[in-house]
Amino acid sequence: MTWPGAGGWLRITLLAAIAAAVAVSAFDFAVSEGLVDRAVRLEAATGGHVDADAAGKALAVPEPFGRRAQHGGLVVAELVYGAGVAFLLAGAAAVLGPGKRRPRSPRRFLLTTIGAFAFASLVLPAVTYPPLPPGAETLRGISERQLLYLGLLLLGVAGAAAAAFIVGRPLLRRAERLALAAAVLGGTLAIALFGFPDDPLAAPYPDPALLDRFRAAAIGSQALFWTVLAAAAWWLLRPRPAVQ
Repeated sequence: MTWPGAGGWLRITLLAAIAAAVAVSAFDFAVSEGLVDRAVRLEAATGGHVDADAAGKALAVPEPFGRRAQHGGLVVAELVYGAGVAFLLAGAAAVLGPGKRRPRSPRRFLLTTIGAFAFASLVLPAVTYPPLPPGAETLRGISERQLLYLGLLLLGVAGAAAAAFIVGRPLLRRAERLALAAAVLGGTLAIALFGFPDDPLAAPYPDPALLDRFRAAAIGSQALFWTVLAAAAWWLLRPRPAVQ
């Protein structure tokens, strides 16, 4: 298949991202939002929570947006997130495109890049610092958690890039390249699990089953996004018969 131009890549990634955002929005309305509503009611019933960043301060800050407004903004947020991912993917393809060493298969390139993004933004955070529902707080403040998450993203991008570089080297046999790339990804995962500090809950969550279901839904939502994105991009990059 011919390598698309910059405009073609952006069109493909945006269409795939829109499909992924719509699928995730439907999943969230059907599954995740009900769990969030339950967590909000539980938080209100148990007297709220104390933010580790604001420990010792008795200042109550009202919610700027109610749950109804948050429901309305969910689709917009997913579309904005998808558009950001689409621009990153199209930018990576545009940067690599002019070179003579670009991959022969646009499909393989895009799926590899999507896999790298998913590994960095989904797999590492999910196993190291799983998502938390409203009312659940950890011993670390939000600022520190954000820095740790950023560190995980950088680690994941570096590990995925190294694995992709190894797979693309023709000096080794295919089986050897795959084994070495898998070892790199496994090492990256081990660094995330054992090299980053723990972040335990500040207090036991009142409903452990709800905590587990919320985490499963949040991780499942992101997994659905990357899966639909990859499937839609694969379909959009299908070979088309030449026009006679």
